[in-house]
Formats: sequence, C-alpha cells, structure tokens
Amino acid sequence: MARSGINKTLVEKAKNAIVSRGENPSIDRVRIELGNTGSKATIHRYLKEIEEEEGASVDKKSFLSCEIEELVSTLAAKLHEESSQIVIDNDAAHAKKLVN
Repeated sequence: MARSGINKTLVEKAKNAIVSRGENPSIDRVRIELGNTGSKATIHRYLKEIEEEEGASVDKKSFLSCEIEELVSTLAAKLHEESSQIVIDNDAAHAKKLVN
C-alpha cells in the first residue's frame, strides 16, 4: 500500500505550527510534526522554498525608517549595558558573600 507522502503545503503548516509555539522549525521538528514522515531532503527543500518566498514577499528593512532603526539600536545598546552592569553587581555581591 503506497503512502501519499508530503507536500509543500503540509511542510508549511507544520512549520507555522512550530513557530507559533515559539520553537525553531528545524528539519527534525518539522518531520516530527508531520508524524515522522517525509525525507529530510524533501523537508529541507520545501523549507528553503518557503523561506525564499517569505523573504521575497517581505523586506523587513524597507518598513523601518532610519530614525526607528537608530532608536531600536540605541535601546538595544542601553539594554545590553544595563544588563551587563546588573550581572557585574550581582557577581560582586556573590563574591562578597563567599568571602564573609
């Protein structure tokens, strides 16, 4: 009895389900989502096609103005700076507790 196999639509639905759960849609995860069917090569090919189509339809940079990009970059740098300082402070406090 022949199996029906997988197609691009099924791979795309599986990928979307995985992404909606906040997970990375790897070849193995997509294959598991499909019920452990389909070859890894076929899934990889479909994922690559889907990625190319999504990339062609949405150019993320074209939607952001320079001002917004600068703001986000500045905020990211400030967040990194502040979080690094928190880690340094916590490390110092922990080291002080170990000495006492």
